Amino acid sequence: MKTGDTQAEKNVFNLYLRANDELGKSNSKIIGIKKELQEERMKRDDMEAEFSNRSEKMKAENSELKEEIRNLKNALEKLEAENEALRKTCSDKKKTVAELANELAKSRLDLEEAKFQEDEEKDKKWISVEKVKHCSSCETSFGRIKVRHHCKKCGMVFCQRCSDNFVFLPCSSKPCRVCNECAEKLADRLRRFKVEKSNEAIRSPSESSEPSEGIQDKEEAGNQYVTFKQVLEVEPEVDS
Repeated sequence: MKTGDTQAEKNVFNLYLRANDELGKSNSKIIGIKKELQEERMKRDDMEAEFSNRSEKMKAENSELKEEIRNLKNALEKLEAENEALRKTCSDKKKTVAELANELAKSRLDLEEAKFQEDEEKDKKWISVEKVKHCSSCETSFGRIKVRHHCKKCGMVFCQRCSDNFVFLPCSSKPCRVCNECAEKLADRLRRFKVEKSNEAIRSPSESSEPSEGIQDKEEAGNQYVTFKQVLEVEPEVDS
């Protein structure tokens, strides 16, 4: 009996030792796991603190950006208002310049017309047909058959070939016969008038499609310029 009891006690003691060893190992593992959990908790706390700092920083930056955007919008609205005011001022200046250009063009045309009429009176020397025996341009002898014609501008006498031009003159409401030299002078005046009129149209504001008052008046008063090309197509009337 004693031998069996002793063996049983040994077995129990061995089991106790093994259990105690397993318990020690488990305790070591538990301590390691607790340490790891503590380290992870510390890392998590650090990450939460860093995230919180970054979040606060981003909120502050976002607030600053919003404020900057508001300031930029206000500055943009101010610049747009100034730009609109400048655009209106520029438009008014353009209109003023166009009006001054029209007045200047009208004055130039009035001066040119006055000079034209003055030159016309100075150059006009009405010569009696009976006293002229030869054409004042080509010097062809008139004889009995060849018809003589007065140039209504200079007053000289020419043959048919040298006076086959018809234009409007201030002295008449109908096309008048003029010599080749006077016709060329009038054509040159017409070309210069058209160039002046074209330049005036370029100077005028693009939004204004109506012709200026000065040009309208000049077209009515200066038919000898404007209708010269049309007059050349008019059937001539026979005069002396």
